[in-house]
Amino acid sequence: AIPAAGVDRAEVATRLIDTYLQQIFEDGFFHADPHPGNLFIDPLDETGDWQLTFVDFGMVGQVPEHLREGLREMLIGVGTQDPARVVRSYQLLGVLLPSADLSLLEQAEEQIFARFWGKTMNELRNINPREIRAIAHEFRDLLFSLPFQVPQDLIFLGRAVGILSGLCTGLDPEFNIWEHLVPYARRMIAEEARPVSQSLLNELTSVARTLVSVPRKMDTLLTRIDRGEIAVRAPEISRQVDHLEHALHQVARAVVFMALLLGGIQLYLGGSLLFAEILLGAAGLTLIWFVFSGR
Repeated sequence: AIPAAGVDRAEVATRLIDTYLQQIFEDGFFHADPHPGNLFIDPLDETGDWQLTFVDFGMVGQVPEHLREGLREMLIGVGTQDPARVVRSYQLLGVLLPSADLSLLEQAEEQIFARFWGKTMNELRNINPREIRAIAHEFRDLLFSLPFQVPQDLIFLGRAVGILSGLCTGLDPEFNIWEHLVPYARRMIAEEARPVSQSLLNELTSVARTLVSVPRKMDTLLTRIDRGEIAVRAPEISRQVDHLEHALHQVARAVVFMALLLGGIQLYLGGSLLFAEILLGAAGLTLIWFVFSGR
């Protein structure tokens, strides 16, 4: 009935997974029973536009902020094929027992990425059982120890994800979950970087304001010394003033370098690669200037 209504089944699978990514990672509230009887394709007009309609909210789940943090860490770890980050997400989610061998877990994740990452659901379903047995044999100690526990908050989520996986594959046999997770993970990495960059920029702004006021204060101090209002009794003060001026110049160069570097990073994350390369190149030249002037 879906193709008969002029709707692309693969597009339905895509919208379904994107909807759940939003529910889980942004809204913190999800429909926990997404079987075909609870989902409808609702054509809106003659142009072929349609909406996804959920019914029966008797089973829903909440994703508290601490769980969302762990799930975000897992999504970024899977999207970037980072075993250490995936294991860290397990810790944040509270699914590991205290006896878990973290190093062995990272090795297992690395092997899973190497053998299965990027495959479509159909390809994963048709993997040779010998390959599964080989991994099971290699990490048999991990399987025997079974260092996992499932917090109650994750039970509904695991159920929903399991049903969703079968639903998307049923709609589109060539459905590739990685094509949807990777862009989402990249967006999260960019969002994760923005607060850090903003904090550094705020700090640099504060330093810059201080630097602007220093020459005026220095001028006032030197004027008072010149008038004899301040008696200079130690010859070391002259050397200390020279050191202070040198340090101020170094700080100014550091501020310029950080401003160029952070500006380049922000432009790179925003997709403006040409301007990002210009700023990052300028930052590199400033760093060289900074090092040699320091010597």
